[in-house]
Amino acid sequence: MPRKAIYLDYASTTPLHPEVFDAYSALLKDQFYNVDALYGNATKLRALMETSRAKILDCLGLTNASLVFTSGASEANNMLIQGLMIHHRNDPKATLIISSVEHSSIKACARFVRTYYGVNVIEIPVTPFGLDMDALEKALDNHTVLVSIMAINNETGMVFDIPKIVEMVKTKSHASIHVDCVQAIGKMALPWLNQVDYISLSAHKLHGLKGSGALIGRHMDHLVGLIHAGQQEMGLRGGTSNALVNIMLAKTMRLALDEQTRAYDHAKACFDYCYGAFCNDLNFHINSPKDGSPFIFNFSARHVTSQVLLNALSRRNIEVSATSTCESNQGHSDVLVAMGYDQWITTGSCRLSFDITTSLDDLKTAVETIKEVCTTYATR
Repeated sequence: MPRKAIYLDYASTTPLHPEVFDAYSALLKDQFYNVDALYGNATKLRALMETSRAKILDCLGLTNASLVFTSGASEANNMLIQGLMIHHRNDPKATLIISSVEHSSIKACARFVRTYYGVNVIEIPVTPFGLDMDALEKALDNHTVLVSIMAINNETGMVFDIPKIVEMVKTKSHASIHVDCVQAIGKMALPWLNQVDYISLSAHKLHGLKGSGALIGRHMDHLVGLIHAGQQEMGLRGGTSNALVNIMLAKTMRLALDEQTRAYDHAKACFDYCYGAFCNDLNFHINSPKDGSPFIFNFSARHVTSQVLLNALSRRNIEVSATSTCESNQGHSDVLVAMGYDQWITTGSCRLSFDITTSLDDLKTAVETIKEVCTTYATR
């Protein structure tokens, strides 16, 4: 009988929290109303959705901000970048700045606005230690409309120095600042949230429902909506609201924030174990910074490609990833390429990602299996 799968891909997605499941299931039974209708049951459901919106802003400590419910962070990122760049479509020098290791939803959208709206897009290089701040300073000017930098890289766990970036952007330009917080919300303290103009987040990274996320910002009136129908979500996202999913986002956020400290400490124990297991083994290279997010541990095998390693681990019921799931068909990691690593590192990467539910015993089994597989399949 095959053993139960060992799941170590929490940066990709997480299982549903039992409390979210129970609450959502209860609502599904009879709360089917369209929240834009004017009769009693519909208006009650709308009130619950608006309470959810307010509670999310409150639990994040955000002031003077608005929240638009979306289907996830990818939609939120597109809503912001396209919406803001359409607003500035008559400025031939409008510039968008991103890092070279952003999530595919940012990079693909940046390519789109460059191709179809003529927006000038600048990618700021990174090192294994963070953003190239000299390059950022040189790129900023009065034509910079938006600077979009992720809080934590989803492949390596690198933490970007957002306060330092904010200070430079505000000093050198009039640009708005957006932070993709998908790998950060509910995982670490974010004292700088009120310093930035927009953030995006996704529920399914926090034991919430898939198809649930939000764009939060201070200048929503600067955006042009992408889905044109009714007045829903400040006119930015027309169509019947997915009220129950939106309501559950507040509960998801509260549970994640309540467990944040305990989750961080447990992830740190997992990360430290992995770091100790790989740091002195010349057959591996650790790609995650020691002071990064403890929820993500990325390494490369010197003599085994990612595809071979992941397939071998899958046959042994160990579930991990090599790159962002959105780019899993590639034979290399674009993030590691952007960080300047050698080919064997970019083609042999493996990402282990942790959660409050990760078993240390399972993790030890996985690490032992990884070393065994790399010995068995090594090509020299």
